[in-house]
Amino acid sequence: MISQIQPTELRRFNDEGVAEFRRRVADADLNEATIDVDGLLKSDQFTEIVVARPILREPKSFGRYEFCEYIHGVFEECRSEFEGKRIQVLEDSGLWSWLAAHWATRLTPTKNKKPFVGETSRWVFESQTARRDYRHMLASPYRVFANSGAAKNGLNLILTGFVWEWNRFFEQVASRKYLYMNSEVLRALELLYWDKAKKRRKADVTVAKVARFGFVLNQLELTWDLGGMTADEIVELLPKEFEIWKS
Repeated sequence: MISQIQPTELRRFNDEGVAEFRRRVADADLNEATIDVDGLLKSDQFTEIVVARPILREPKSFGRYEFCEYIHGVFEECRSEFEGKRIQVLEDSGLWSWLAAHWATRLTPTKNKKPFVGETSRWVFESQTARRDYRHMLASPYRVFANSGAAKNGLNLILTGFVWEWNRFFEQVASRKYLYMNSEVLRALELLYWDKAKKRRKADVTVAKVARFGFVLNQLELTWDLGGMTADEIVELLPKEFEIWKS
């Protein structure tokens, strides 16, 4: 059962707060302990208020799609505050790192009966580092969600599972901007590899096949305007090796 936590104001870490949270994440990972956020989340030294009213509630689920849908609603509700503070949601390290800290106990699974924290980039959003920005548990799926137009069609294959679970299909897409920035490409990927009747990926779909899709799309982009094509048109453009997946 999800604990009933009272709605709270929305904050973000300042630079000092990001640094302090990074230190605490590293300590927790080293000691196989939960992250200590005591005195951190509402500290005037480490944070600044984004929305002063109680707007942040407990999500019903931390499934990738369900969480993105929830937090998108929160962001829409406080759009004016974000605009007033010139916060760029998809790039704000302080915001996403604070959100991860806020839900730290919910986002920490167990491994061998001990808390599993993992690498720092799962918690601290490194928005300016291309090799790690897609690893953040909350920011990365939301970036894919937002760029898709918040439509579930096209996200079934990659936004499955809980945010803390390693999903290699998601990683293949989230680490490649030319894939997640084009909603029709995501829909094409789903047309190929998602079984709508059974509501799961098609049999024999592997990470290697998704990676191959990304490689071929990258090559096609050199001569075709994929940004102006529909998902069906993109699928038809794919070479013969993809015929088996088109049915």
